[in-house]
Amino acid sequence: CTRPGLRVWISDIDGNVLKTLLFKELLSKECPEVPIINPISRNTRSLKPQKEPSFGILLPFNENLLITYNNDIVYILNPQEMTIMWTISHLRGVLNIAAQKDEIFVLEEDRSLIRIGYRPEPV
Repeated sequence: CTRPGLRVWISDIDGNVLKTLLFKELLSKECPEVPIINPISRNTRSLKPQKEPSFGILLPFNENLLITYNNDIVYILNPQEMTIMWTISHLRGVLNIAAQKDEIFVLEEDRSLIRIGYRPEPV
Protein backbone atom coordinates (compact mmCIF):
# COMPACT_ATOMS: atom_id res chain seq x y z
CA CYS A 1 0.00 0.00 0.00
CA THR A 2 1.32 3.49 -0.80
CA ARG A 3 1.16 6.33 1.67
CA PRO A 4 1.75 10.09 1.44
CA GLY A 5 5.39 11.16 1.48
CA LEU A 6 6.47 8.53 -1.09
CA ARG A 7 6.14 5.69 1.42
CA VAL A 8 5.18 2.07 0.83
CA TRP A 9 3.81 -0.13 3.59
CA ILE A 10 4.60 -3.84 3.63
CA SER A 11 1.94 -5.75 5.54
CA ASP A 12 0.96 -9.27 6.46
CA ILE A 13 -2.17 -11.01 5.22
CA ASP A 14 -4.20 -9.49 8.09
CA GLY A 15 -3.21 -5.95 7.13
CA ASN A 16 -0.76 -5.39 9.98
CA VAL A 17 2.08 -3.12 8.84
CA LEU A 18 5.39 -4.97 9.07
CA LYS A 19 7.65 -2.41 7.45
CA THR A 20 7.61 1.08 5.95
CA LEU A 21 9.77 1.74 2.89
CA LEU A 22 10.80 5.38 2.42
CA PHE A 23 11.50 6.46 -1.16
CA LYS A 24 11.38 10.25 -0.75
CA GLU A 25 15.14 10.68 -0.30
CA LEU A 26 15.83 8.45 -3.31
CA LEU A 27 13.83 10.79 -5.55
CA SER A 28 16.08 13.70 -4.64
CA LYS A 29 18.82 11.90 -6.61
CA GLU A 30 18.91 11.38 -10.36
CA CYS A 31 16.78 8.38 -11.36
CA PRO A 32 17.27 6.47 -14.63
CA GLU A 33 14.67 7.55 -17.20
CA VAL A 34 13.03 5.18 -19.68
CA PRO A 35 13.10 6.90 -23.08
CA ILE A 36 9.85 6.92 -25.04
CA ILE A 37 9.48 7.43 -28.79
CA ASN A 38 6.85 10.16 -28.77
CA PRO A 39 7.26 12.18 -25.56
CA ILE A 40 5.17 15.20 -24.64
CA SER A 41 6.49 18.39 -26.24
CA ARG A 42 8.55 20.81 -24.15
CA ASN A 43 5.95 23.54 -24.71
CA THR A 44 3.10 21.38 -23.42
CA ARG A 45 5.23 20.11 -20.54
CA SER A 46 6.02 23.68 -19.45
CA LEU A 47 2.27 24.45 -19.32
CA LYS A 48 1.53 21.57 -16.93
CA PRO A 49 1.58 22.61 -13.26
CA GLN A 50 4.44 21.09 -11.25
CA LYS A 51 3.04 18.86 -8.51
CA GLU A 52 4.77 17.28 -5.56
CA PRO A 53 5.74 13.67 -6.40
CA SER A 54 3.34 11.04 -5.12
CA PHE A 55 2.74 7.33 -5.43
CA GLY A 56 -0.55 5.76 -6.46
CA ILE A 57 -1.73 2.19 -6.97
CA LEU A 58 0.94 -0.54 -6.71
CA LEU A 59 1.22 -3.20 -9.41
CA PRO A 60 3.57 -6.21 -9.46
CA PHE A 61 6.05 -6.23 -12.33
CA ASN A 62 8.65 -8.71 -13.57
CA GLU A 63 8.70 -10.94 -10.46
CA ASN A 64 10.28 -8.72 -7.76
CA LEU A 65 9.56 -5.14 -8.88
CA LEU A 66 6.62 -2.81 -8.28
CA ILE A 67 5.05 -0.17 -10.51
CA THR A 68 3.32 2.89 -9.12
CA TYR A 69 2.19 6.02 -10.89
CA ASN A 70 0.39 9.32 -10.73
CA ASN A 71 -0.93 11.58 -13.49
CA ASP A 72 2.56 12.71 -14.54
CA ILE A 73 5.07 9.95 -13.95
CA VAL A 74 5.49 6.18 -13.64
CA TYR A 75 7.93 4.72 -11.11
CA ILE A 76 9.43 1.23 -11.23
CA LEU A 77 10.58 0.32 -7.72
CA ASN A 78 12.70 -2.47 -6.31
CA PRO A 79 11.46 -2.85 -2.72
CA GLN A 80 14.06 -5.50 -1.85
CA GLU A 81 17.02 -3.30 -2.80
CA MET A 82 15.24 -0.05 -1.87
CA THR A 83 15.91 1.56 -5.25
CA ILE A 84 13.96 3.42 -7.89
CA MET A 85 14.95 1.38 -10.92
CA TRP A 86 13.45 3.69 -13.56
CA THR A 87 11.04 6.52 -14.05
CA ILE A 88 8.88 7.20 -17.09
CA SER A 89 8.00 10.85 -17.44
CA HIS A 90 7.32 13.17 -20.37
CA LEU A 91 3.84 11.63 -20.49
CA ARG A 92 0.59 13.32 -21.56
CA GLY A 93 -1.36 12.52 -18.43
CA VAL A 94 -1.52 8.93 -17.22
CA LEU A 95 -5.05 7.54 -17.08
CA ASN A 96 -4.19 3.94 -16.25
CA ILE A 97 -1.39 1.38 -16.20
CA ALA A 98 -1.42 -2.35 -16.88
CA ALA A 99 1.47 -4.75 -16.39
CA GLN A 100 1.74 -8.20 -17.93
CA LYS A 101 4.84 -10.28 -17.11
CA ASP A 102 7.65 -8.04 -18.41
CA GLU A 103 5.59 -5.41 -20.27
CA ILE A 104 4.04 -2.16 -19.10
CA PHE A 105 1.14 -0.51 -20.92
CA VAL A 106 0.50 3.17 -20.22
CA LEU A 107 -2.86 4.65 -21.25
CA GLU A 108 -2.50 8.40 -21.65
CA GLU A 109 -5.06 11.15 -22.11
CA ASP A 110 -6.40 11.37 -25.68
CA ARG A 111 -6.31 7.54 -25.84
CA SER A 112 -2.62 7.21 -26.60
CA LEU A 113 -1.21 3.82 -25.56
CA ILE A 114 2.48 3.26 -24.83
CA ARG A 115 4.02 -0.22 -24.53
CA ILE A 116 7.27 -0.55 -22.61
CA GLY A 117 9.13 -3.86 -22.56
CA TYR A 118 11.62 -4.96 -19.93
CA ARG A 119 13.64 -6.72 -22.63
CA PRO A 120 14.19 -5.80 -26.29
CA GLU A 121 11.84 -7.33 -28.84
CA PRO A 122 13.27 -10.47 -30.49
CA VAL A 123 14.30 -9.85 -34.08
